[in-house]
Amino acid sequence: MTFPELVEYLLTPASLGVISSLAMALLKRLFPVVTDDLAYLVSIVVAVVVSVAAHLLVPYVNVVQASLGPTFYILTWACSQLWYKYVTNA
Repeated sequence: MTFPELVEYLLTPASLGVISSLAMALLKRLFPVVTDDLAYLVSIVVAVVVSVAAHLLVPYVNVVQASLGPTFYILTWACSQLWYKYVTNA
């Protein structure tokens, strides 16, 4: 997935559910004392913030893509490795 494809995906309604689920899992893993209700509320806010940020990035996608180049793929890989290590693989 390229950076423009990611931004395009973040503009879809389906991404809100995915982001909130990921944010909730991350919050519950990093802060076990957080209640489910608070984690749910924070995850919704995080999803909305990411969606708004994607809307604000749309005019700059081509400019960012040209300068970002292969760094985006390295960042994506690093994030997936950290997610697997610290969130899903307890």
